[in-house]
Amino acid sequence: MRVTVWRALSPGIATVVLGLGVMTADSGSATAGELHILTWEGYTDPSFVSIFENASGCKVTSTFAGSTDEFAAKLAAGGAGNYDLSATGIDATHVINDMGIVEPIDVSRIERWNEVYDFLREHPGVNAGGTILALPWAWGVDLLMYRTDMIAAEPTSVAALWDPAHQGKVSMWDDKSTLYWGALALYGKGFDVYNMTDDQLEAVKQKLIEQKPLIRR
Repeated sequence: MRVTVWRALSPGIATVVLGLGVMTADSGSATAGELHILTWEGYTDPSFVSIFENASGCKVTSTFAGSTDEFAAKLAAGGAGNYDLSATGIDATHVINDMGIVEPIDVSRIERWNEVYDFLREHPGVNAGGTILALPWAWGVDLLMYRTDMIAAEPTSVAALWDPAHQGKVSMWDDKSTLYWGALALYGKGFDVYNMTDDQLEAVKQKLIEQKPLIRR
């Protein structure tokens, strides 16, 4: 069996680091020499965090979230004052920014900031009208895999995920990222999946319901 990775027409998903501001005089928990981070598991691995701690004398304490929705939920539940930084997906930054807990970042202190790709520096999840509220940390694409012994012709469109010929052979991640695939199938490459209207979101929902009879798991 040979498995091929197919780089589909999917949006790049960026992870960004947000600086969380303190809204009241007594709401912050961090003290000098401490850094509290709300992040993904693995993003503060001891293999490199220990190097930072030894060099700076600053202790890092991590709290992990399992989805971009969980980041906003933890912060909305009153946890904003418990963290100095949050590393979340860019699809959640506008929600967190609107909560009014993010401090602007002084990019003059960020070495080589101007070398970051323009489309990342200018993304609305990073740049709010000239105010930098987040730092791009990682970027990539969603990938699909298919078995070449089962599918002879390489797929060229996300429409392959709705092809009745693949009934019972399609697996999808049980996560809100499936919305991206439905939106791409309906509206094509370049569509802003992060800012859908209610009508567009409903259309994507129906598109995913249409796909359900094809799903194996």
